[in-house]
Amino acid sequence: MLFKKAMNLLYEENKSKALYAFRVAYARNPDHYYLTNFIQHLEFIQSEAYQRIKPVVETYIGKYGDIIISKEENNLYYEGINRFLYRLLPVSEDQFMTPSFFNEKIQIIKKNNSIEGLKFIYRDGKEEFFPGNN
Repeated sequence: MLFKKAMNLLYEENKSKALYAFRVAYARNPDHYYLTNFIQHLEFIQSEAYQRIKPVVETYIGKYGDIIISKEENNLYYEGINRFLYRLLPVSEDQFMTPSFFNEKIQIIKKNNSIEGLKFIYRDGKEEFFPGNN
C-alpha cells in the first residue's frame, strides 16, 4: 500500500511527500531494491545539479536504433521496439529509470561531448546498446 501511495504522490508531482513515502516504504521493505531507484530520482530532480543540467537532458531526444526518445509535456519518454511509450525518470545527468521496468536503467553514452547511443543496463548485469541515429 505504501508503494501505491508513493506512486500517486509522484504522479501528482508532490515531490517532497513522494520522496518521504518512498523512503518509508523502503525502510519497511529493504528487500524491494527498486524503491531506491525512485528515491534516487526524487533526490536528483530536487537538486541544484538537476536544474543546471535540465537543458542537457533535452539533447537526448532522438533515435537510437529502434528506440526513440521524445518529449511530451516536460517529460521524456522512450518508444520501444513494441511501439509502447515508457516514461523516463532521470536519476543522474546521463541515467534514467522507468516506472514500467524495475530491473533496468537506461544510460546515455557520450564521447567527446557527442552522443554515441544509449545503453540498457539490466540488474542481472546484462547490457544492450543502441547506437544514435541523430
